[in-house]
Formats: sequence, structure tokens, C-alpha cells
Amino acid sequence: MNSTGFPLQKYFERIGLRRPPQCDLEGLRQLHSGHAFSIPFENLDIHLGQTISLKPEDLVSKILHRKRGGYCFEMNGLFFLALTALDFEVRQLTARVLYGRTDPGPRTHHVLIVTIEGREWLADVGFGGHGLRLPIAFGTDQVQEQYGERYRLKRDPKLGTVLQKETQSEILDLYAFREDELTLQTDLEMGNHFTSTWPASIFRLRRMCSLAQPWGRITLSNMDLTISRDGQSISRVLSAGPEYMSAIAEHFGIHLNARYEDLAPLPNEYKGIRMNPNLSAISNEIKNRARIYVHIVEELSKEVGREKALEIFKRALYARGSEKGLQLKARIGNPDLHKLAIAFVEGNADMDAFGHEIVQEHKDHVLLRLNRCPLVDAWKESGLTPAEQMEMCDIAYQVDFGKFETAGYRLSFSCRIADGCGSCDLKVTL
Repeated sequence: MNSTGFPLQKYFERIGLRRPPQCDLEGLRQLHSGHAFSIPFENLDIHLGQTISLKPEDLVSKILHRKRGGYCFEMNGLFFLALTALDFEVRQLTARVLYGRTDPGPRTHHVLIVTIEGREWLADVGFGGHGLRLPIAFGTDQVQEQYGERYRLKRDPKLGTVLQKETQSEILDLYAFREDELTLQTDLEMGNHFTSTWPASIFRLRRMCSLAQPWGRITLSNMDLTISRDGQSISRVLSAGPEYMSAIAEHFGIHLNARYEDLAPLPNEYKGIRMNPNLSAISNEIKNRARIYVHIVEELSKEVGREKALEIFKRALYARGSEKGLQLKARIGNPDLHKLAIAFVEGNADMDAFGHEIVQEHKDHVLLRLNRCPLVDAWKESGLTPAEQMEMCDIAYQVDFGKFETAGYRLSFSCRIADGCGSCDLKVTL
């Protein structure tokens, strides 16, 4: 113990540090990466119906003694206690999540600002799948690379400071905050309560586990387990029960003092959406389709060149999608986002293999998500480069563009699995 009462030695053991770090930038980097690589981002207690406490003694008990993880208020709450005990100059802020949203969210994310020798650094060990591994510096809008991922802080006249992440084809806005905002413990308590109890909160609708590693990241979204290593990802769907419990123990070190049946049912379970027993066979069929796409492009390229081949194939798949669009229009009538969302969730055998779900439903748009992609899995297995995977993804999505546009909707993306994201996030508008 130290003067604050925080068990530093226990914390060092939990994050794999053999000796106390110095109170400097290198020390902050060691603490940040050690925490990110050792303690999983997870929200399973919410799905066990337990109250999320931010009391220091409860954070220490859960994360250090019971070796669990937590979500942003818990992870950065514990990190704040550790940094304070080590005499770092640190303050807490709340942020608005932008990722996966069409409009800025409420202040429901917790971040830290650490000042070292007069310079400020953003520290955040609690953002999950796109989270930082190391702190990043304020005062520059230049890209800051860490472990192969690229981030930057950008000033926005309305939102303040925006944390962005660059992928191969786009820039993702993750969250925004104001550095001069006064944040009290009561603000954190309010954000924590809202996030963990509001029925429409993503943390109540989805089970999440994520653990960063120097070589990539391990993520579990509902039943979809993805291991991303050195730019390559392998995904599989877990079965409910023992396999799920074994996976969270093996990959995240989480040992619940509960049965699988004690977890709240997932939306797919309580909405009566089928859980297809032939998922593996369906995924393999889709993978074969992905390989055929590659073969068609290669053969066409021999005749007309690659650029022309891509153009021809895109037109053909768009036409195929238009046929599906006419079927969709006949099924649900005039454009109706609510009916479209229901049709999307009910899906078909193919959609089961993509782990589809509704993220948000509004009167003027619907946000949809695909949690896995057998097409991309097949292209990776075939040895396609990331650029070639994106090229094939652009082709494959012509079916969806043709379908939605013919049925009277507009389709856009904020993230795609082929681009290194954990999911394909689609926005549909009228």
C-alpha cells in the first residue's frame, strides 16, 4: 500500500510489471500497455444483472483480486487510481462516442489526461475493440502509430478534441471530448449508471470482451470470437454453454462465478430469431462463392484487363442485387425503415452466417451490423493482400447496393471487416 491506500504491487502483478515504473513518459507507456495487454475490456457483469460499482475498493476487488476486467468507467477508474498513487498529474474527463453513430452520443465514455513535463497525453485503457495501446500526445494533428495502428487527435469547432483511427480506406471518428470540461465523480457515476442500466444501451444489448495484444487483438461480440494477428483474422461462432465459458476463460482469463444460463439472453435468443444449426455448412458455401468471385475476375482480366473486368463484374452483381431489391419491395411494400429492419434481422440462411444485427433504429435511418464475413475469411485464406480483399469487397457489396437502391433505400458504410474493422457497419436511409 501507499499513502492513497491503492495496492500498487498487486496492480503491477496484474499488468505484468516486474518493477515500479518511473513517474515519466516511459513509465506511463509501460503502465498503459501493460494494462491494455493484461486486463480485458468486458461487460459480462451487466448481463449477470449486477450493479457496476465505481468505488475504489470494488474496482480493486473485481479487477485485481478476482482478475476480471471491466468497461470504460471501471478500466479507466482503476487506471486513474494507479496513476494517482504513483504521483502522476492526471485528471478525468467524459467523452461523447462517435464510432458507430450518425450523431454524437451523450457523455458516456471515460478518459484520462496525463500531464508530464508540461505536455498533455490522452490515456485510455477502456475503449475496447478500437482502443489505444499507448497514450498519445496532444498538440499535434499528425498520425501517431502504435503497434501497427494509426491514431490522431483532431480539433473540431463544435465537439472539441476528436480521437480518430485511420484504416486502409477511411478515417474513423471514435469519440470527442473537451479538455477544459469540469468532470466530477458524480458525472462519472451518472454516465456509468445510464450506460449499464438503460435498456437500449449497447452494453445491455451485446456481450463484449476485448483484449489487445502486441500482435493484434482478441474480441468476442455476443457469440462471435475473432482473433486478429499480424493483419490476419480468424473468426468462429461459439456455442452457448460450456464452449462459451471455456472461451472467455482461455482467451480473456475470465472465470465467472456463475453459469452460462445466468447470463441474460441475447437479442437473437429472446426475439426468437433462428440460430441456424447448419451455420458451418452455410459459411463454407459462402466461402466457395468468394473464391469463385476471385476466379471470375482473374479470367475476365485475361480477356479485357483487370480494370474493365472489375467494372463488368460490378455491373453484373448490381443487376443481381436489383432482382433481390424487387423481391424485397414486393415483400414490404413502399420504403419503410422499420419493416426493412425486421426483414434484415429475420434474414435468410446466408445472413445467419454474417452474424447480422440491428444496432440502432431511428425514424430517418437504421444502423445495421455484420459481425463476421465468410467472404473475407475466404479471401484471406486464398492469400489475397489487404488491398485485393478491399477490391473484392467492393465488388461483393454491389449486390447490396443494387438490392437497397432498387427497393428505394440508400446504403453507406462507416466500417468494413475487409478494412480491418471488427464488423461491417451499414447505414440505411430513405
